[in-house]
Amino acid sequence: MFIVVQLPLADLRPVFKNGMGRMEKPDWKSANPQDGFLRGFGRLATRNSKSFGLIGERQFADFDNAARLRQGLRFVEPNWPSAVNAELRFRRIYYDGRLAGRLEFGFFVPDDQEFHLADHRKNLNVDPRAIARAALDLPIDVMIPGLPAQRTSIGTSGEFFGQAWLAATTQNSELAAYPPGEVYGGAVAVGPALVHIRLSNDLKADVGRDRAEAEGSNGDVFFTSSGSQAQRNNVLVQLSRGSSHGENGSERAMRVLFSHLSALTFAQSHYLHVQDELQIKDDKILLHSVNDMIKRLEKFEITTPESSNDKDFSRAIALWSDQFSGRASELTSELSAIATAINTPNPAQKGLKWMNSIFELAIKTGVEASVNAGMSIGQR
Repeated sequence: MFIVVQLPLADLRPVFKNGMGRMEKPDWKSANPQDGFLRGFGRLATRNSKSFGLIGERQFADFDNAARLRQGLRFVEPNWPSAVNAELRFRRIYYDGRLAGRLEFGFFVPDDQEFHLADHRKNLNVDPRAIARAALDLPIDVMIPGLPAQRTSIGTSGEFFGQAWLAATTQNSELAAYPPGEVYGGAVAVGPALVHIRLSNDLKADVGRDRAEAEGSNGDVFFTSSGSQAQRNNVLVQLSRGSSHGENGSERAMRVLFSHLSALTFAQSHYLHVQDELQIKDDKILLHSVNDMIKRLEKFEITTPESSNDKDFSRAIALWSDQFSGRASELTSELSAIATAINTPNPAQKGLKWMNSIFELAIKTGVEASVNAGMSIGQR
């Protein structure tokens, strides 16, 4: 099993002429990123093809210093032979330097534990909702400079991480003018958590009737709800024959693109929500971010020894970016429409509709083209 909890970040400060005191370094948009340090978070690093499939970003920062887990991730079902302990593999934050970013916690269940469960699969059901709840309810301390440790859970940590981000990226001389506690919720916000679970299809995923197939996924991907948050359909489950470390190229491409697009959509929805209050107007803010993303994906190259999965992955990413090369305005319009819908009164299925819309944008272009060329979303 591979579990990623993603907290989308919107930072609109670049829209303002003075940036609201935002520091110029690190330069997230730089074509030649350098190693460095994000104050209060951790080491800045250049991303490569082996960084768990999340490419298209020049650099990211670990936030080992900003988040301290108070216990490990452990879950068990009544009919399981034993509990499962997931290893924390990364805590990282990415920002495009213009509008959108995300914080991510990544967990792996070691292959031996997964195989042990699979040996009992005839009498064993796995409920991804329970796994998602365990991840979201995991107790953590968020460290904000100048304040005591903020005790919370991953699922309710958004505001604290937003303030920590502001404290880390605002010039010391400007903190009095732009206190993180007052800026948060306006120019900067962190959205509801999304959970992505990749589960071996040797295990029976059982969520009862709380399951909505992702359109165009051939049954390999579905949405469900953790039940621990107000937002429904906040869990994406991806069925795979691969083990925790065996994600194939097309699965990896889908996850990468979905992460990019969902973060952009949240950031744009927040911009639409606060633009009147903040008296800001930049109709091209999303277009610029989309252009940046497409250009970065176009330039993606495998920088480590290639495997067949790497080749499939880079091929799917290249095909996707080719589909939208010169059509950034079209993709921007589609994302903006989804973001606008998010800000409408909350119908029961709104979360599912926008998740499905983003999923389709990720799948029904370059990744779908790769299917026609002989590689399927669920290639075995």
